[in-house]
Amino acid sequence: MPAHNQQLFPVVDRWFLAFIALEVVTFPLIPLLPLVVAAAGIATPLRRSRWRLSVLFSVGLVLSLIVAAPVILGLLDIQLVQNGPAHTIPDG
Repeated sequence: MPAHNQQLFPVVDRWFLAFIALEVVTFPLIPLLPLVVAAAGIATPLRRSRWRLSVLFSVGLVLSLIVAAPVILGLLDIQLVQNGPAHTIPDG
């Protein structure tokens, strides 16, 4: 068996794990940066694996929504929690 086939992780898996780590590290920086990272995965050997690219784009979308959702809700002036107590207790 050739030496290059005795690796712990195949090349595609190493690219996949590196891009997942890059998405997780970059998501707090810029809201849509994880999707850019996922799109950059197309230029690597990951383009041969549809499920790995699907996972990259799914993780990128979820991480982007985590950062972008408060901004979108603020722009649309949507409040999910009403101000004030649910009931009042009379004094005395």
